[in-house]
Amino acid sequence: MICDRIENLAHYKPLCPHLDDVTSFLSENDAASLAPGHYDINDELFVNVEEYAPGDNALFEAHRAYIDLQYLFVGDEETAVIPIADGVTEKEYDSAIDAAFYTSADDASEFKLFMRAGTFAIFEPHDLHSPCRKYRADKVKKLIFKIKVR
Repeated sequence: MICDRIENLAHYKPLCPHLDDVTSFLSENDAASLAPGHYDINDELFVNVEEYAPGDNALFEAHRAYIDLQYLFVGDEETAVIPIADGVTEKEYDSAIDAAFYTSADDASEFKLFMRAGTFAIFEPHDLHSPCRKYRADKVKKLIFKIKVR
């Protein structure tokens, strides 16, 4: 997992495929004017634009086919993260949604990210993450880039 400010995204290009395409998309599109929905970028990358009210998300998710790059554009939220070894399977992997869902083991080494507008986090398939948790803001706008695992 990586978490940083969006202006530092280019520093991580050697670590994650398609970050050039992500930075190009962000420079060519005004995130404020993007309507919620799905946008294809290329065969191995797309972005989902979401607006929502953060709440009490208790489940952790993990993906196999795609890496998540979550860019928080408006608002703030808490995201809990645990290693996959500390998760207890709640719902088996579903390839149609590229997700499995977990709860946290009692002795899990959970830590929390408090993301605010202008930050991003990259979650690899082994990073169980529970985003969309209420921190301070009542409204969030997030761009979730899905990068195909090679």
